[in-house]
Amino acid sequence: MMEKEIEKYIKAGKITANVLEFARTLILSGINDVCELCEEIESKIFKLGGMPAFPCNICINEIAAHFSPYPSDRIKLPKEGIVKIDVGVRIDGFITDAAISIPLSKNYKKIVKCSKKALENAIKCVKPGIKTGKLGEIIEKTAKDENFKPIKNLSGHLIREYNLHAGKSIPNIRTLFSQKIEEGEIYAIEPFLTFPNAMGSVTSINKARIFSLAKLKKPRNREGEEIYREIYRRFRTLPFSPRWLLDLGPLESVLEKIRVLIKEKIVHAYPVLVEESGGYVAQFEHTVLVTKRGGVILTKKAS
Repeated sequence: MMEKEIEKYIKAGKITANVLEFARTLILSGINDVCELCEEIESKIFKLGGMPAFPCNICINEIAAHFSPYPSDRIKLPKEGIVKIDVGVRIDGFITDAAISIPLSKNYKKIVKCSKKALENAIKCVKPGIKTGKLGEIIEKTAKDENFKPIKNLSGHLIREYNLHAGKSIPNIRTLFSQKIEEGEIYAIEPFLTFPNAMGSVTSINKARIFSLAKLKKPRNREGEEIYREIYRRFRTLPFSPRWLLDLGPLESVLEKIRVLIKEKIVHAYPVLVEESGGYVAQFEHTVLVTKRGGVILTKKAS
């Protein structure tokens, strides 16, 4: 990887870390409107000199991933449970991705702490040549040692320029047949944990809030073509929220055009993922550069 590319990843990582700390401050200060939180967090990314790599995810309790609100949702944070903030930042096409969990009551402090520990233990073992399944084994052992359960069908991922999920995955459980990590690669590592009486897997619900271009193909109708061009111009193939297209019309109008592109298989919808049995989920995530000496955390806040 060239030095200029690494510099952009480092800059994106610093912004990501600062934004997550900002998000924590907002929540602890008592702001509980989920859409307001999302928009404040995304606005902070711009103020610090980056661009969102995907819509800010705010996932509460059993919701594990892919939830980013619309203004009409009017969702508030509960007094009990866990809130997960997942943020992506890009400088040009160079992306970093990180997440934190915040316990909303004392009953959830232990699982949040264990999720963070699982991430730290996995990162300590990152080095060229290690298999991704070995990192999953470390995450699984950390969880089970403290009587928690990893989410078996969620994983971390390789990141490349303008490509958030670039092929290789970092599982959260022991996996026998897995790929090797190579020097110079960049990974988002993200343990998701739940409670021992839960299923330990996620399922999708028909409630997409995040979308991306799946195919670079001219739509059949003029309205679809207009929004297609805007999506590609603004986001390329990275995930986006319809909230970001409201200058093109009211939300329902934008969504109707997106639905047309989904039918033509030009746009992909990311379903909201929830723990299959309703178990509450905790998550921590960092973006890590693989070097000869091990993993370098790009999204760690400077001490």
